[in-house]
Amino acid sequence: MLGFAFLLAVITYYADDVVSKLPADHVCRSDVTKIGRIWTLFPPFILGFVGLALANTLHLLPDLTLHLRDNFLWSTQDVHVVLSKLATTCSTFVLTVAMAGVGLGVHLRGLASVGLGALYVGLASSVILAAFSFGLLELVL
Repeated sequence: MLGFAFLLAVITYYADDVVSKLPADHVCRSDVTKIGRIWTLFPPFILGFVGLALANTLHLLPDLTLHLRDNFLWSTQDVHVVLSKLATTCSTFVLTVAMAGVGLGVHLRGLASVGLGALYVGLASSVILAAFSFGLLELVL
């Protein structure tokens, strides 16, 4: 998860560089200020995702037991909830929705107009993430 956060920082930096070089008619109104451009490229939910990943890594998420009373939906029972697994499942779902949103926002004509630079940035970030992950695996294992 921390490797993903590192990759996200690299992508945000290069995406900001690419957006700053676009002509003025391609830039959104929220990109007028530097803060607006950062929040456009770096959505706030990423901070929550990284925070949950860090809390999960440090084992700060407790296990819970829910004591359910008899109801028309369920019978009386105790439900054991592992909060770290629940957070992992929720973060996977939110990440999937975010990636779908990114994919739906991609226009091939716009991507072609950016040129091969975007392809090289994606390739470089993938190589950096692979090397970082391999290094961590070698260090840990």
